[in-house]
Amino acid sequence: MNPTKPALSRAFVAGSLLLGLSGACSSPEQPRANVPQPVGLGCSTSSDCLSAVCIAEERAESGVSWTAGTCSQVCSAESACPAASACVSFDDDSSLCLSSCGKTGDCRAGYVCSSAVGACLPDCRLGFSCGTSLGCDSVTGACIPGTRAIGAACALDADCQSALCSPEQTSASGKQWQGGYCTQACSSSVSCPGAASCLTYDDNGSGSSYCAATCSVSSDCRGGYVCSASAKVCLPDCRQGWSCGSMLSCDAATGNCVGKLLPVGSPCALNVDCASALCTPAESTAAGTAWSDGYCTALCDTSTACPSTATCIAYADRSYCAASCAASTDCRAGYVCSPGVKACLPDCRQGWSCGSVLTCDPTTGACK
Repeated sequence: MNPTKPALSRAFVAGSLLLGLSGACSSPEQPRANVPQPVGLGCSTSSDCLSAVCIAEERAESGVSWTAGTCSQVCSAESACPAASACVSFDDDSSLCLSSCGKTGDCRAGYVCSSAVGACLPDCRLGFSCGTSLGCDSVTGACIPGTRAIGAACALDADCQSALCSPEQTSASGKQWQGGYCTQACSSSVSCPGAASCLTYDDNGSGSSYCAATCSVSSDCRGGYVCSASAKVCLPDCRQGWSCGSMLSCDAATGNCVGKLLPVGSPCALNVDCASALCTPAESTAAGTAWSDGYCTALCDTSTACPSTATCIAYADRSYCAASCAASTDCRAGYVCSPGVKACLPDCRQGWSCGSVLTCDPTTGACK
C-alpha cells in the first residue's frame, strides 16, 4: 500500500494560507483601532496585530477566505499560543494560532468553529479550502474529518474518517486501489477500528502496516477487490493490475495473491508457503531442532475438519492438523509416525520435546 501521506500525529491539517505580514486588506471598509489586536481579531496589516502577524483576506474566483483578515501568531511544540487560541497546522507545514472555540457562535462573522482543530476557521462554503485531511460541511461551513470507513472509496485524505486515502493508481499492468481506499497506519501498539484488520504489506521490503476492511468472502468487498483467503481482508483484485509483491503470486481463478499452496506436512518457512496459510517454522532447542525445515499445518476442531490426508491432534492449548501416516516411512526426514495419533510429528531424538507426560523412545524417535 502506498498512501499519499502519513497519518497526522499532532494536529489536523486544515487548509492552505498565505501570511499577510504586510500590505492592505482587500476589504478596507472595516475601521481599525489604533491599538494592536490580539489573536483572532481582524487586521489589514501586520501593525494591526500584537503579534505582528496578520493573515490577510484572500479573494479569488472560488470566493473569499480569511474574511477581513485575522491576527495570528506562529506556534510550535516549543512555542505555545496565547490564552483563548489554539495552534493549527496547515498543508504548507506552517503552524499558526487561531481563536479557540467550542461552537460556531464563538467565532466572528465569516468564520465557523471546526471541532477537528478546536479553532475558528474561515467558512468553507465561501471559498476556503479545508486542505487534504479535512472536508467541507456544506451545511455548517465547518472543516470536518471525513466520514468514510476503512475500505471505502476515496479520492482525498479528507474523504476518510482516518484522514488517509490510498488513491487509485494506473500503471502499465492496470489499476491498483480502484476507486481509492480509505486506510490507516497501524502497528502492534496502534490497532485498527472495528471491521478492519492490520495488514503488513511487502512495500519493497519496508514492511509497512495499514488497516484493511475485514471480510469472509469476496462478495463482502466492493467492485475491484477480493477477500484475501489468508488475511480475510478486502484487497485489490490482482487480475486488474495489483502487484502481489515478492513473496506471492496472482491466482488467475480468484484474483487472490497466493503462496506456494503446499499441503499439511510440507516443509515451509512462511505462512504464505502453505495452502492453509499457517506454517510452524523450524525451531532451535537446547537438544537440537524441532519442526525440521518447517511444517505446514492448520487449525482444527470439532467443527473444522482437516484435509483428507491429515489428522487433527491436540497440541498445547489448541488442535492442529498433522500429516496422516501408517508408518514412519510415510513421513519426511526429521519426522516419525506417532503411534498414538497416526500422524507425522518431529523425531524426539533430534530436539523435539515430548512434554511432561510422555517420554522419547530412543529406538523409534516417537513420544510414548
